Formats: sequence, C-alpha cells, structure tokens
Amino acid sequence: MSGRITRLEDLAALAGVSTATASRALADSGAVGAATKKRVLQLARAHGYRGPRAEAAADAGPTIILAAPPDDATARAFAEALIAAAGAAQIISRPAIDADEAARLVRASRSGGAIFVGDAGLHDAFNRLVDDGERFAVWGPKRPDQAYCCIGASDTLAGRRAMLHLARMGRRRIAYIGDTRAEAGMQHYRGWLDAHDSAGLAPDPSLVMAEAAGFDGGRAGVAALAARGATVDAVVAADDLIALGALRALAAAGRTVGDAVALIGNGDLAAGRMATPPLSSVACDVAGAAARLIAALATNGPLRAERLAADIVIRESCGGADQAGLSGAA
Repeated sequence: MSGRITRLEDLAALAGVSTATASRALADSGAVGAATKKRVLQLARAHGYRGPRAEAAADAGPTIILAAPPDDATARAFAEALIAAAGAAQIISRPAIDADEAARLVRASRSGGAIFVGDAGLHDAFNRLVDDGERFAVWGPKRPDQAYCCIGASDTLAGRRAMLHLARMGRRRIAYIGDTRAEAGMQHYRGWLDAHDSAGLAPDPSLVMAEAAGFDGGRAGVAALAARGATVDAVVAADDLIALGALRALAAAGRTVGDAVALIGNGDLAAGRMATPPLSSVACDVAGAAARLIAALATNGPLRAERLAADIVIRESCGGADQAGLSGAA
C-alpha cells in the first residue's frame, strides 16, 4: 500500500496488527509492545494518517540519548538544537552506555526515532543495529566503515582552518591544546598538523598538549607550555571550553589575548562569544543539521550522513603578532 492512509483499518493492515492493537499503539498504551508501537507510529507518520490519536502521537518527538561526556560542549550544543527543532522530545542521559542498553533504547524509542548525541565508543554496536534494520542517527566523529547515519562537525577541517588562519596572520609559534585520546580530538589535531605544510611551517612537538580536556585542561595546557619554556604566539584549542580555560590562564600570566597571543576555539559556544575578549571560534550550522535530521526521522525520510562545513568566526581573541614566551602562565 502506498500514499495517504485515512482509515485506521488500513493502517492496522499495513502494520500487520489488529485494528484494536493499532488504536492502542496510537494511544501509547502499555498493553502494546515497544517494537509494535514504534512500527505503527512510524507508518502513521509515513502515510499521513491523521486520526485523533495519531495527532497526539505526532507530538511525541524523538528520543534523544545524551551519550557524550559531560564536558563535550559541542555535543551539548547539538542536543540543544535537536530539542529546539523537535519541540517535544524524550531526553535520556547516558554518558556511560554499553551496546545492550543502546540497542534497548533504539528499539524502545518514540515514533520520532532515536538520536544518540555522542557515539560513546559504540561504533561496532551501531553497525550491528543497522544490520538488524533499526532506524536511528548519531552525532559524532566520522569513522571508517560507518554503516549508520552519523552527523557531526568536520573536525579535521576545523583544525586545519584555525591553523591556516593564524599562519596567514603572521603567527609562527602556534600551539595546540586538545585531547587526542578522543576520536574527534584526534581528527581536529590532524587538521592542525596537516596545515603546517600549506603554511610553510614545521610542526613542533613541544607546542602540543595532547591530553587536555575541558576548561581545566585548557588552563593546565597553558601552564605546561610555560613550564617547558615554550615560545608561543598563538593557540588552537580543540573546543571552546578548552579555549576559555586557556584564555583564563593567559590573562593570569599577563599575556594579552588578541595581541601577544592569538586564540581560536572550536564550536562557537555562547560562553565564548561573551568572554573577555570575545573568543574567535570555528562554527558549524548545528541548528540546520538538527532540523534536517528531525524532519527525516519524523517522516521516515532517508537518513543522510553529514559533515558540517566549518567556518571561522573572527572576534577579538585574534590580533597582532608577538613572539613573547609563556613564562609565568598559571
């Protein structure tokens, strides 16, 4: 059967259930199994069924599973964009989640589908769920052999663009602060590293702080560079929280951010825009991506993997060159 369905009997037949079961599924009755309920609701959406109970079910929205670490500010920003785009959603926080629980959450998700914000190291488990015919999407880094729909920032491009922008400004001692233990952090670092050839610069391992996460990691990264006696005139941070920590440490050390040291973050968080000085950052259209994903899940449309374009937003944390070192940084 194709096209619009106007009768409950036809919807039930398409779902392979009785009319009574279809009615209970649309009413979100606990007497109907999660898989059956999900199938009926998705078919109702896909075929435009607009009975009174389907109208109520249409407001259920997606199930959003927060599987990213609490300090992953970019993932949190995408979650907020999803919630805004959905209007109504079931929010489940699972920063530590295993394959069995992920499968259970997908199969019990609302009619609007399941969206994982953060991949929680479940790449293989997600591929198995696709093989089982489950429908869901993930916000996270691009990985090899990714069979599931994954949307996320182009971390490699973000790192590369930040590095090249600073090099074009005349900065030559460009440090990197991030966490390369995480896949997204490693990809961002590779972008910073690969950009050196285009900039005519040689990478300096002494300028890399590769295990820095969150605000405190940014502060500690600046302190460690100072302890090494590093000469730095710019910093690329893997995300805005790290950049804000670095900004605080640089200010405490008497370094003028935007003049003595240029600083670029990643994610364009509101906190960075309100910092003193306002933080330059690499931004992507998370709101647009969230809206497209919500629409595709709600209508049974195709789920398309997407790497979002990375655009540098220049603010006052980028400025004139200065070759002074970081000695005395906190």
